[in-house]
Amino acid sequence: MKKKEINLDGIPALPGIDMLDAMQRLNGDWELYKTVFRSFHQRHASTATTIEAHIRQCELESAARLAHNLKGTSGNLAATGLFCQAGKLESACLEGDSDHALSMLEGLQRHLDGVMSGIELLGDDAPASSTETKALDRNALSQLLDQLQGCIETDLGDAQVCLKKIWLELQETSYAAKFKNIEASMNRFDTEETIVNISLLKADLL
Repeated sequence: MKKKEINLDGIPALPGIDMLDAMQRLNGDWELYKTVFRSFHQRHASTATTIEAHIRQCELESAARLAHNLKGTSGNLAATGLFCQAGKLESACLEGDSDHALSMLEGLQRHLDGVMSGIELLGDDAPASSTETKALDRNALSQLLDQLQGCIETDLGDAQVCLKKIWLELQETSYAAKFKNIEASMNRFDTEETIVNISLLKADLL
């Protein structure tokens, strides 16, 4: 399938990120990418330190699991160097080679610090939300939730676009908290919990 052509004008280069790949993954939605990036920053700020602690305590399975999660999320961000380093560290942990795993931590931290430094380039701006009061189209929202559930395991870009559409409808409503539960479980890449949260929101809407 031919990738969508992306215009990178006005989009800053972020350290450690393949920006063209990143924008293609999210259909060129820069505001959405900033949201995903900030979520990554919050989730993984201390991941390298935690992995090191697990390795030194001979908890290599836990260290491998964290490295695997970091590999997945950095891949979704198109942080290619970090993705490769996390994958190598995961393999070392799965092989039970704690000395090799420890030797790779410096490289992992270096790649992670580089990616994390990009948060400073994003600023604190956020898309303005509409304050116009309107009736919820519950059937349309239910369809969007079905669409979200259908693509959470197959296409991160489509899932995030769908999530954004749902938020634009539900922000400043009584359903915002349940939406945030969906968003949080998606950011953790917990598919089962996300499906449960989608079902709970659908039940409330209908």
